[in-house]
Amino acid sequence: ERALASVLMIASPSAQDPTEWPQKSAEIPGTKVWAWEDEAGIPRFHAMAQDPYDGSTVYFLGSVGRSKILARAWSDDLVDLRWSSFQFFCEDDRWESQASGYKPKALFESDFTPTSFHFEPFLQRWICFEVEAVGGTNDLLLWVSNRVEGPYEYWKLGRLPFAHHVL
Repeated sequence: ERALASVLMIASPSAQDPTEWPQKSAEIPGTKVWAWEDEAGIPRFHAMAQDPYDGSTVYFLGSVGRSKILARAWSDDLVDLRWSSFQFFCEDDRWESQASGYKPKALFESDFTPTSFHFEPFLQRWICFEVEAVGGTNDLLLWVSNRVEGPYEYWKLGRLPFAHHVL
């Protein structure tokens, strides 16, 4: 049997060699789908960022289909792999738990997977990089917003050279 899920892994720096750090991991609730199931509507998380102002909020950027969505949890809960504070940013511009019958709000639409997500202090903006790769233009896009909840706009930064694959 095969199942797919977004997983959070916690490593505790306790030695100089990172391969010796104790690690623990857990599936993010609501992201598991069996290989034979339709995964439409199931969130897939790609990146996470810590709030630069309070330091205790961790944001998760994910996708449901083409829609990029946002979730959050408190870092103290995540360190212990507790999910009680895990919430989604929803269509009514409120944070809701999974138990509430949430409907995540789309921050922006894109066919591509974000490569990073964080608050950029110089720009004073939340940013998310994407490359329109496979079947795309190889454009490097920067999605930006003053607030983590959006609205997001994209800035085209340029185009990466096409990769030539040799089989």
